[in-house]
Amino acid sequence: MGTKRPLGRAALTFLVVAVGSLLFVGVPAAFALLDFSTSQAACGAGAAGIAVGDLNGDRRLDIVTANSTSNTVSVLLGRGKGTFRAQRRYATGTKPIAVAVADLDRDGRADVITANALAGTVSVLLARRDGSLRPARAFAAGKRPAALAVADVDRDGRRDLVVANSGTDTVSILLGHGDGTFSRRTQLAAGDEPRSVVVKDFNGDGRPDIAVADYAAEAVSVLLGRAGGFRKAVVYPVSTEWPGLKPTSLAAGDLNGDGHPDLVIANGYLSCTSTLIGDGHGTFAPGPTAAWEDVVAATLADVTGDGALDVVTTSHMSATISAIPGTGSGRFCLPQR
Repeated sequence: MGTKRPLGRAALTFLVVAVGSLLFVGVPAAFALLDFSTSQAACGAGAAGIAVGDLNGDRRLDIVTANSTSNTVSVLLGRGKGTFRAQRRYATGTKPIAVAVADLDRDGRADVITANALAGTVSVLLARRDGSLRPARAFAAGKRPAALAVADVDRDGRRDLVVANSGTDTVSILLGHGDGTFSRRTQLAAGDEPRSVVVKDFNGDGRPDIAVADYAAEAVSVLLGRAGGFRKAVVYPVSTEWPGLKPTSLAAGDLNGDGHPDLVIANGYLSCTSTLIGDGHGTFAPGPTAAWEDVVAATLADVTGDGALDVVTTSHMSATISAIPGTGSGRFCLPQR
């Protein structure tokens, strides 16, 4: 498993957490990775997701949270050095559960997108020059959207939305017009109850591909991009070692240094992480599975600064963040807190 390495205080200050209400079967608020000193600031009640970007073009990172119990997003504009202005709230659709920021109208400022679980929509809130948000505009996504990703799916230079719909076992693609509006959705079949989605080029053909964590199917669905759309989903069990795993979160990155994207999966039901190792051709093989306490969400980043990707996980019961140092070979050391 490699040598255990302590995770220093400097690395821990990269973690920003939104502690919010438990949604679905206990998936906690999401978290993001930043580079500033530890600080705290109030956001809205029931913060269920978090995103980071520069909303007002001042080159300082701002924070946005999706507040599921108040049907709002909170915007905290950065002052620099890890401090933030008081939150401003903006109405979204019903039960925003996930949030992303990206420049949708090509004005150089990050805009806000939420996935609204009960409304079956995504809300787009375009940013003004001062970092305030225009009124939300809703676009149909699917039944119970649980996660979203922003990517240029059709490679036309405009940002598109990819939404995992847990209520219809589908992925919706909304093609962007470049002005913050989107075409009517196209739906693709995924696995049973998708909870998380990532977009990455898994087979090296220059086209974006989609991976979805299917909670009830205990699997990951991979939809490879092709000219004019996507291929039918190929399903990979999240682990061949342990049955009964329920994937709640998914992240992509090169875990073993071979230049090909791999997948790390947080499995909330039995509290462990599992991996799928990519071969660069769009197919995956089971990698190491490891049990850590109460794992329900995961992301990848080099928090130890050694050049190898580490897994950072959240726990909703113990309210902790754990960093699991990677060895660069696809395996991981004991978690550090």
